[in-house]
Amino acid sequence: MPNFRVTFSKDDVLVYISHLDLNHAFIRALNRADVKLRFSEGFNPHPKIVFALPLSVGMEGENEIVDIGVADEEMTEEKLRDILTEQMPPHITVKFVVRVEGKLKDISGARYEIRISKSGIADKLSEFFKSEISVLKKTKSGEKQVVISGQIQKISAVETDGITLIDAVLDARADSYLNPELIMRAALDAGIISQSDAYGINRKEIYFGKNA
Repeated sequence: MPNFRVTFSKDDVLVYISHLDLNHAFIRALNRADVKLRFSEGFNPHPKIVFALPLSVGMEGENEIVDIGVADEEMTEEKLRDILTEQMPPHITVKFVVRVEGKLKDISGARYEIRISKSGIADKLSEFFKSEISVLKKTKSGEKQVVISGQIQKISAVETDGITLIDAVLDARADSYLNPELIMRAALDAGIISQSDAYGINRKEIYFGKNA
């Protein structure tokens, strides 16, 4: 049975829906179009819809990835793309659909753009990123200060049109995942930004293997 990999974007007001709601949105769209889905086995079977990397509430996603198992050998890439384009709600845009073999695996990192509504801090951030960065994190044994520098693959900051842009590639492996919100928390702890500085995060791309 075919397995399709869908690349899509999620923006505007839909950044505030949860990962579970996003999953339901895809299922409802496919059900409305009477697409026959493959299901898992066991006592609680569910549609075989697998997202590469859940997106945190409040973040935009420019090239998100989901694998969809279809129980219809006649389904084509073009037909599934047309179905999803017609059925998905506004602010979820289907970009590409390709037929694939195997499962999503070997996710190594993700690239984020962080837009801060503050100028005059790009140089301070660039210097800060050269240091050992740590934040207070909740762990199984309680809260403790954790160094996150080793989970930052690439990072830079520039100023443009009165705002500051951070471009960061962060670990996204199963055993080492860094939420970009922690970068902002570290900058806040360092006094570079304040609680009143608005910012937005857009995940630009998900990397596999050594492509980061």
